[in-house]
Amino acid sequence: MRIAATRDLGLLVVLRHQTCLSDGPPSVVAGSDETLRNGEQGQPRNQGVPGVWVDNRPIAPTTQACDGAFDWRDDRQPCRAVFFDRDGTLIVNYPYNGDERRVELIPGAATALNALRQAGYRLIVVTNQSGIAREIISVADLKRVHTQLSRQLWEQRAWIDAYYYCPHHVDGKDRSLALPCACRKPSPGMLMRAAAEWSIDLSRSWMIGDQPSDLEAGAACGCRVVRVGSPGDEATRGAGVGLLDAAQIIESYGAPSSPIAPAKRHVARPA
Repeated sequence: MRIAATRDLGLLVVLRHQTCLSDGPPSVVAGSDETLRNGEQGQPRNQGVPGVWVDNRPIAPTTQACDGAFDWRDDRQPCRAVFFDRDGTLIVNYPYNGDERRVELIPGAATALNALRQAGYRLIVVTNQSGIAREIISVADLKRVHTQLSRQLWEQRAWIDAYYYCPHHVDGKDRSLALPCACRKPSPGMLMRAAAEWSIDLSRSWMIGDQPSDLEAGAACGCRVVRVGSPGDEATRGAGVGLLDAAQIIESYGAPSSPIAPAKRHVARPA
């Protein structure tokens, strides 16, 4: 299926054309840290978990949600997903963190992810990263943080399917990124991009976050929402439930589905 995309202040509009692309296996490769940083692929390793494999761990792709390119994965029928904010939801919030050594999982994060995976949800992170526009962190820093997050999750046999980020902010020092963007939460662009690429039924999906902007983004595209309290943030610590409680709330809705299998992978660029 061919995808054409237009962008208006970061808003992605997906036009689906009846042009089929060849099916391919999940993008599962093995390589060293240097290989990952250079964007080179190694050899197929494990067809059970999609993503790049580094040191025997699955590392999900990190994608700028408003880059105008699509990686189309056709699951043949729409699936459910849980979208997660990153800082203060899955990991301790260190503002503008670009140091992988400061990645600390929120207690219970891996257990919650595993429970939701078994309930039949894809697991996707959507994160505002204005530190890139502000020139505090780089895209390479961001990817290293996500690599470390993926490694820590895999130690407990949990994994993320994909990371999406928005680097824009109107007060950015980088003039090319100092603009409003419909992918920056509370706008729903990141979730919409992920839904297009992963064939996600947003009406049967959820957004989990510790900030009102997370909940607004989820509600704006038809997801149910759960607010969690961040253990490391006095402002939000008592504002929501724990991450494990959030997973139990989600599991309580509807009949359980089979655990999610890897998607077939279609690659497309804007027409």
